[in-house]
Amino acid sequence: MVTSTPDKIVDLNETGSNRAQQIFDAGKGYLDSAVSAAQEHPWKAAAIGAGVVATVAATAYGATKLAQRSNGASEDDSVIDPDVPPESASS
Repeated sequence: MVTSTPDKIVDLNETGSNRAQQIFDAGKGYLDSAVSAAQEHPWKAAAIGAGVVATVAATAYGATKLAQRSNGASEDDSVIDPDVPPESASS
């Protein structure tokens, strides 16, 4: 697609292609630096990976609990009964 602005003609296909190549080159540079950093510091890379796994697992667990709570399927959640004053709830 070719479009024109007041001062020049712009070929959007060529512009998009150039931008895509720039993004690809930048991503490749970031990946290369990450791989070399992981090779230089394998224990740090393993710790970061473990942190990512723990974060994903906690997110999945939390999402499951929220889904259960919205369906009323979770029995172990403490529920505040609006009809019972807090003073009478304690034993």
